[in-house]
Amino acid sequence: MSDGCRLALEYAEGGGDAAQRPASLFYKRVVMGDLAAARTKALAAPKKLRRDVRSYAVEAAFLGSRACADLVASGVRLPRAFLVEQRPDEADPIESRFALLLQDFSPEDGWRQEGALSPPAARAALATLARLHAFFWKGAALWQRGGEVAAELTAAVWPAGGYGQPGMQPNPNPNPNPNPRLNTNPSPNPNPDPRP
Repeated sequence: MSDGCRLALEYAEGGGDAAQRPASLFYKRVVMGDLAAARTKALAAPKKLRRDVRSYAVEAAFLGSRACADLVASGVRLPRAFLVEQRPDEADPIESRFALLLQDFSPEDGWRQEGALSPPAARAALATLARLHAFFWKGAALWQRGGEVAAELTAAVWPAGGYGQPGMQPNPNPNPNPNPRLNTNPSPNPNPDPRP
């Protein structure tokens, strides 16, 4: 649920160290009111729209954080954020906007997307995920150092990495009775699909 494009860059002569200048950047733009799915959620599932807005805010805050920059410096390949703009609107979530200008993992730099990973590529992906999780694990150097970087990260992200977990789901039955036989407002589906 976003718009994105690759921006090819051209530089004026003598504009700094050519080795430090990226050939392209990736621009990601989210304007909730422009997205058909968000407009539908605004009417049918406003709590899920609020959760989606919070999810974009978490992504933007994480990619723009010093903790993410430290993670990239440690060798985990994540896109460097050159610019992060957030305008979440809690009063009217459909008016929320986000923009990210990110390092481009372009094919010209050897990056590609694959549908199915070969066994070596799958092992490399799992090793990267393990390094990412280890960086933030309880007791890791980030938390031992503490300070502003850890505080910024704690304020920016959810305690868990996604909103598929049951605690992040809107309550389908806002007034549950502990005795299901006495419940006057039963959920139409006792096992609602947790996906957004």
